[in-house]
Amino acid sequence: MLSPDKHLDLEYDRPLGKTTKGILKKCKALNTANKGYLLLRIYLFHSNCSWVTVLIHELNNVPINQAMRKSKRDQYVFLPITVDGFYLALLGVSTAVCSLAMDFAIEQLQQYVGHILTYNWADVIESGHNHHAYTFIVWSGYAVILVTSSAIFAHYFSPQAIGSGIPEMKTILRGFMLKEYLSFRTLISKMIGLTLSLGSGLPLGKEGPFVHVASALASQVSRFLTGVQGAYENESMSHELLAAGCAVGVACTFSSPIGGVLFSIEVTSAYFAVRNYWRGFFAAICAATTFRIVRLVVKASEITVSAYYQTRFPEDAFLPEEIPVFGLIGLTSGLAGALFIKCHRALVIWLHNSSIGRALTQRNWLLYPVIVSFIVSAITYPKGAGQFLSGKFVLSIVSSTLPIPAGIFMPVFVIGASFGRLMGESMAVLFPEGIRSNYSAEIHPGVYAVVGAAAFCGSVTHTISVAVIVFELTGQLMHILPVMIAVVVGNVVCSYFQPSIYDSIIMTKALPYIPDVSHCSHDFHSVVAENIMVSDVKFIWKDMTYCELKEVVDGNSEIRAFPTRILLGSVARKTLCLLIESKIGERARHLEAVRRARVLSQDSREESSHSMEFHHGEKDMRKELLSRRDSDRTAAKTDREGLPAMSSPHPIQRNASHRDSLSEHLENIESVLELSEGSRCFGVNINPLTFRFYTRATWEAEQLSCSLDLQAIHIDSAPFQLVENTSIFKIHSVFSLLGLRRAYVTKLGRLVGVVSLREVRLLFEETL
Repeated sequence: MLSPDKHLDLEYDRPLGKTTKGILKKCKALNTANKGYLLLRIYLFHSNCSWVTVLIHELNNVPINQAMRKSKRDQYVFLPITVDGFYLALLGVSTAVCSLAMDFAIEQLQQYVGHILTYNWADVIESGHNHHAYTFIVWSGYAVILVTSSAIFAHYFSPQAIGSGIPEMKTILRGFMLKEYLSFRTLISKMIGLTLSLGSGLPLGKEGPFVHVASALASQVSRFLTGVQGAYENESMSHELLAAGCAVGVACTFSSPIGGVLFSIEVTSAYFAVRNYWRGFFAAICAATTFRIVRLVVKASEITVSAYYQTRFPEDAFLPEEIPVFGLIGLTSGLAGALFIKCHRALVIWLHNSSIGRALTQRNWLLYPVIVSFIVSAITYPKGAGQFLSGKFVLSIVSSTLPIPAGIFMPVFVIGASFGRLMGESMAVLFPEGIRSNYSAEIHPGVYAVVGAAAFCGSVTHTISVAVIVFELTGQLMHILPVMIAVVVGNVVCSYFQPSIYDSIIMTKALPYIPDVSHCSHDFHSVVAENIMVSDVKFIWKDMTYCELKEVVDGNSEIRAFPTRILLGSVARKTLCLLIESKIGERARHLEAVRRARVLSQDSREESSHSMEFHHGEKDMRKELLSRRDSDRTAAKTDREGLPAMSSPHPIQRNASHRDSLSEHLENIESVLELSEGSRCFGVNINPLTFRFYTRATWEAEQLSCSLDLQAIHIDSAPFQLVENTSIFKIHSVFSLLGLRRAYVTKLGRLVGVVSLREVRLLFEETL
C-alpha cells in the first residue's frame, strides 16, 4: 500500500481546456478525500472523435496493468462490436421499411390495372361497341406510361440506376469503385424507377435492383456512422458492410435470411472471409423479422408469420422412382438456361453494335421502351391471347434490355416453375394412378413446379443457394432431395456452356471484373504472363526533368500508374499530375506574382528617398503606367508629323537617373500586372493570376527545365510483381483474391512488362 505522501501523476501532451481542468480538479479532490491512498494516473489524448479518456484506478482492489488491459479491451473490442451491431440492425430495419413501402406502391399500381380490366366500360361507351378494344387501349397505354416514366426518371436523374445492379455490386466488391453507383441520388432513382417498372406488369424482377438499393443504403448509413466510428472509413470495413447490404437486399425481397446470405455470397464474391459471416446473418435476420412483422400488422389478410409462398404438400410427396425425372428437369433447365443467357447477350450486343439498335437505344433512346412496353403489354393482354400464350421466355429477355431498373431473378423463377408444372402435369397424365399404381402415392405437379423453378433459376444465376431460398419461400423441406438434384445438375450443365447471367452482363458492359472459367482448352493452360503482358511500358526515371515528365503523362492519358525501369516502385498518375500542377499550376503562378510584388514593394521603399514618390495601390500604378504610354504615343506622333513635342498636362521634374529609375519601376509594375489579377498583397491589389503568353511561356519553361525530385513523390515501393513464366491461372487467382488492377512483370529486377486487369479479362472472355 502506498504512503500518504504519494502524489498525483499526470501525463498530457496538449494544453488543458476548461473541461479537462475540471476533471483534474475533481480527481485531486478525490485523492485528498482518500487520504492519499489512491494513485491516479491520468492519460489525456485527443482522438478523432475528440474524446478525453481518463483512466482512474484504486490500487487496493485491482492491479494497474489489469485495469489498463480492461480499459483497452472495452475500448477496442466492445465498442466496435456495439457499433457494428447498431449499424447492421439499422441497415436491416431501414431496408425492410423501404422494401415494404415499394411493395405497397407496386401493389397499388397493379390493383389499378385490375380495376381497368374489371371496369364496366359499357357505361361510358356507346351501345354496340366492343368494350375490349377500350380495355386493351387503356391496358397498353398504362404500361407504356409507367415504363416510359421509369426510363425518363432514370435517364435524367441517375443513369447508374438502370439495370439489375448485381453485376455492378460484384465489380464494386471486387475492389473497383464505380462512380456514383452507391450515391443517394442513385438510391432514390433506383427505388422510384423500380416501383414504376414493376407496377407496369412487365415480366421484370425486384431481387437484383433491390440488392443495389440495400447496398446503396449500406453506403449511406456507413457515411452517417463515420463520425461515430472511424473504422468505417477503412476500405476493408466498407467492403464487409456492402457485402452485408447485399444479403439484406435478398432477405427483404423473399423474406429468406439464410438463403439471402448464401445467395449474396455466391453472386458477389469470388472469395469470402468467414469472419464476416455473422454480419450478413445478423443484418438479414433483422431485415426479415421487420419485414414479416410489419407486413403482418399492415395487411389484414395476414394472420400470422408464415412462409412467403406457403405450400402444403404431404410428407410422401414423391417416390424414389421420380428422382430420374427430377434429374431430367435439371438437365433441361441447364440447357434452357444456357440458351436464355446466350439469347440475352446476343440481343444486347445487337442493340449496341447494329445501326438499327443504336438508333433505338442511343439516338432515340425513349423510342425503344415505348415500342417494347407496347408490344409486351399487347401480347400479355389478359382478355386476349395473353390468357393462352406462354411467351415469358422471350418476353423476359426483351424486357430485361430496357433502360430501366429491372431484375432477372423473378422472371426466370416463374419460367422454371411453368416448365416444372408442365412436366408434373405430363407425369400426372401418364401415371394417373401414380407410378406404383397406388392412389396413396399420387403425383403432385406442384412439387415439379417447385423443382423446376429452383433448377432454372439456379442454372441462369449459377447458384446453389436458390434451393435454400425455395425452402424458405415454401416453408417445407420434404422435397429437399429433388430440388438439390435438379439445381446441381442444371448448374453443371449451364456452366459448361455459358457464364452466369450476371457475368454475361459484366462482359457486355465491359466492367473491370474477371469472370470465373470452369473449363478451357489444353492450350490455355500453357499461357503465361509473358504471352499477355504489355512490353511497351511507359516509365519515369531518376534524372528526368519536369518537361519530360509532362510529356509522358500527357501522351499516355490511359495509363494510371508509371513505374521506373529498374522497378523501384509505382507512382499513381494522380500524384504526377499534382506534382506538375505544383510547378506550373495556378497556385504556383499566383505565388510567383506574390514574389514579384514583394520585390517591387522592396524596391519602391529603397527609391522613396528620391524626388519621385511611388504611389501604392493598383489604381495609382495603372494610372502612372497609362500616363507613360500616352506620353510615348504623343512623342511618336509628334516625331512623325514633324511638330514640336507637347508637354504633359502634369509634368514631372526628374533628372536622368530618376527617369531611369522610373522606367525600371514601371516595367516591374507592368510585369506584375501581367502576371496576376485579384489577390491582395503588401497593400497592392493583385488579381487572380493570368500570365500573358510570352511571360507565362518563359516562366513555365524555366520551371519545367528543373530536374524531377523523386523524394517529393509518394512512391509505392512494393507494387505487386510477377515473373515471365507465371501461369495464367495463378494470375487469375491473384487478381481475384487481392483485387489487383495491374501487376508488373520483372526479370532479375528489371521491368519487362505489365499485366493489367484488362488483358486478363479479355483473355478469359475469349474462352467463354
